[in-house]
Amino acid sequence: MRRRKRARREDSGGSEDSEEDEDKDWEPRSPLRPPPVRSLVVGGAEASPGQFPYQAGLLVTRGERGSEGVARCGAALLTDRWLITAAHCCRKGTNIRVFLGSYPTMQDAQQQFDTSVVLMHPKYTRDNPGHHDLALIKLPKPVRFNSKVRPVRLPAWRHRGDDFAGKVATLSGWGKTSDADQRPSKGTAVLHFAKERVLTSEQAESILERKMAPYFLCVRGLQGEVSCNGDSGGPLTVEADDGRPMLIGVVSHRYGQQCDRSRAHVCTRVTSFLPWIASVTRAAIEH
Repeated sequence: MRRRKRARREDSGGSEDSEEDEDKDWEPRSPLRPPPVRSLVVGGAEASPGQFPYQAGLLVTRGERGSEGVARCGAALLTDRWLITAAHCCRKGTNIRVFLGSYPTMQDAQQQFDTSVVLMHPKYTRDNPGHHDLALIKLPKPVRFNSKVRPVRLPAWRHRGDDFAGKVATLSGWGKTSDADQRPSKGTAVLHFAKERVLTSEQAESILERKMAPYFLCVRGLQGEVSCNGDSGGPLTVEADDGRPMLIGVVSHRYGQQCDRSRAHVCTRVTSFLPWIASVTRAAIEH
């Protein structure tokens, strides 16, 4: 069932009214491979309390009082008011509930916020959804920082030319922990994480058999771990020189079959979008 609706869009250049087709039974999915949203980190390890204080969970709905469609995505806390996620998680007209300080399940959150203020990257389009797949979410009031709720560090300006190839990165998310797990996602799975190797562009293009955009960052599990659709928007981090986690990617999409462990998956490279992120969020970025 489809209907026409006047929609209000916000982006970094302002807002505008536009008409769009609205899918009644919409749910956000990985833009290039759309299996059910229930699939999440497969083959990872269980996180410990406070291990990922920047990890946020998103419950995404549409319609009056969130009556249409339910899906879950990840996000990362950047400041006391801003989070970053994948644009394909946040279609026009969505309502978003943000969960922070969640452990062991997403809904066991210390802090929750309802918001509809989403700024899509201005070059993101539904016609080419795997590209420029970033969105910034503004919270209605500041987050209370503590040991389990704390922002992630953004890369310094000097890292803009780094490809991070060969680095071991960490991906975190909730949900499915084995290929045999077919449970619908109800936000009850324990937070897990997986170790991923950052690939060179040449390695990614060889594995995926396609050209990679310069703002793509491809990773592959060290021991067969893989992210699937429900991890969309989640953080990919590496250890900085001082040992703190640094955000280098936001989970976007993959090619191939659902949870195919032989394939690489694609994140949006954060360093390619630092000027936009800084201009919107006013986040502190080191030189």
